[in-house]
Amino acid sequence: MVARDIDVPLDRSLLRRVRETAPQATLAAGRRATNLRGVFEVVGEAPERVLVVDDVTTTGSTFDEVAGVLIRAGASTVYALALGRGD
Repeated sequence: MVARDIDVPLDRSLLRRVRETAPQATLAAGRRATNLRGVFEVVGEAPERVLVVDDVTTTGSTFDEVAGVLIRAGASTVYALALGRGD
């Protein structure tokens, strides 16, 4: 819905999870970043600008990890949009 509303292409296959992890919501804030290290990879080539949409953000660890992977794959700008905020 977000992609349609702002008239940008949607690519659900750009990122791939390469290993399973414990759910972020079950971890203390300090453990969330390490839980996600090396979990995602870019499939193909990253576009110059990317908007990453997640359902909920708490510490921002998922956005940080995904942004790093996308930038290393060639994206120059990564925007993050969370639909909700957790505690």
